[in-house]
Amino acid sequence: MAYPAAHSIITFSGPAYGDLEQWATGVRLRRTTPPTVEQVEAAGEAFIAFMNNAELQGSSAAKMQSAKWAPQTVEGKYGDGQAVEHLFSNRTIGQNASMPAQIAVVISLRTARPRGRASNGRMYVPALPSLVANTGKFSAADATDIAVAGSTMIGAIGEALDTECVVASAVGTGLLETITGVRVGRVPDTQRRRREGLVEEYSAEAPVDFN
Repeated sequence: MAYPAAHSIITFSGPAYGDLEQWATGVRLRRTTPPTVEQVEAAGEAFIAFMNNAELQGSSAAKMQSAKWAPQTVEGKYGDGQAVEHLFSNRTIGQNASMPAQIAVVISLRTARPRGRASNGRMYVPALPSLVANTGKFSAADATDIAVAGSTMIGAIGEALDTECVVASAVGTGLLETITGVRVGRVPDTQRRRREGLVEEYSAEAPVDFN
């Protein structure tokens, strides 16, 4: 299995929940030549703007440490080119409280393919905001607003790096499909890796008295 062509990936990462967890998310790019540090910084600023967007109400539990561009070979490994990284000094990327670490909002990255390979990619937003209605779901309005903010972010990342953001598949002959839209499901997702990144600590045992 292999991708149809070399490409690249931009990754955003940092600590969350008082440095107890490390989060990372990103998107693949059609670009194969190294960008400037300034371009990578601008892509990072686009992600931070998304997290600070009033519609998303991003959590202050997560901080931005790095935006990193890296080349990818057709085998999905680092290419011969040099990675380009900008450090953000653990900058807070949200303004609101958050829900438990294992609960996630997912940005679904859609392509022109209606189904199957390379039709849908995902970005897990760090430190989920508290947007769940009393139905246990995001409201329809909130989901739509987050999708619009996400589409703006993807467009801004592509503009900053002078390329298209893509969804990739290494199955068969491989595919690199341009992202054409963003949607958000109303049911919060679960990312167990984030939960397992937090070390459990129990309270002191409280005795039971039947007298």
